[in-house]
Amino acid sequence: ALTFVLLGFSRPFCRRAYAAMVPKPEIRAMTAQEYDSCMDLAALTSSQAPAIKPLGIPADAWRAFCAADTPKTAAVGSGLSLVAGAKGAPLGCLFLLPLVFEEPGEELYKLHRGLTVATEFSTAVWTDALKWSRFNGLAVGSLAAGQALRCTLSGVSDEGKTAHVEVALCLRAVEVARTRGYGTLLVETSVAAQRNIWVEQCGGGVRAERQLSSFDSPSRALGRYPCPAAEGSVSLCEVAVRRSYLDRRTCAPCMLLRLLLFRMGSPTRKPKWPRVEEARDEAEAADEPKEAKLLTKKKD
Repeated sequence: ALTFVLLGFSRPFCRRAYAAMVPKPEIRAMTAQEYDSCMDLAALTSSQAPAIKPLGIPADAWRAFCAADTPKTAAVGSGLSLVAGAKGAPLGCLFLLPLVFEEPGEELYKLHRGLTVATEFSTAVWTDALKWSRFNGLAVGSLAAGQALRCTLSGVSDEGKTAHVEVALCLRAVEVARTRGYGTLLVETSVAAQRNIWVEQCGGGVRAERQLSSFDSPSRALGRYPCPAAEGSVSLCEVAVRRSYLDRRTCAPCMLLRLLLFRMGSPTRKPKWPRVEEARDEAEAADEPKEAKLLTKKKD
């Protein structure tokens, strides 16, 4: 028993000691000029993830989807996103955005059916995490109060992998979240190495997990089981930066209700991205001749 107690107390010390030993490359806030090169690197890296590669999404479609999920104004304007390496040749990058429960425009899903499945992976782990938030330790209070930060994308070059850039970026992301006053940092990943960094080195935890091989796709866009031969899982990891009293498990039901009503939107609210059918109907109505409009009014 004494051994387990000592190991429990020594784990934070070992984590800090490892962070001190890791070589720290130059890490700075991402600029507008570096956004395109960093997005190319992050899209290329994430396209090789176990949850994305089997879907067969073309490179240009996946890059457009990533750019829509992490727009330039939000990624660069906030000063949260990070880049490592010299200017013009990034060794690694990490995109950070305040957590917002909104999806990209529906027109993007027409580029490839695999984009729908990729969104279903994310929706599934988030649904599980919120469903069991009273037991898994998810900081629902910080989510409801708008104090949650999300890592949307990250990318590392071959040279950056040898320089341990990914570990340094993740550790710096936790520092950025703490200095900016955020309560929690969340990331969705299907790469085991990334999950180990967030959990072991950054002190996070896995709040929800779905196995790729047995994932049942609701849309059947690529069949019932889109990744039957894939190994691994999709995970939602959380790093509790600063725990609030609202993050207590006793407050989870009330905070979850507040999150569903005010942060995720209500039926009376209009979504940020207009529906494709509504936009198409408006365009057809604008192109309709005046005579046809008069006839429809007379019929009414």
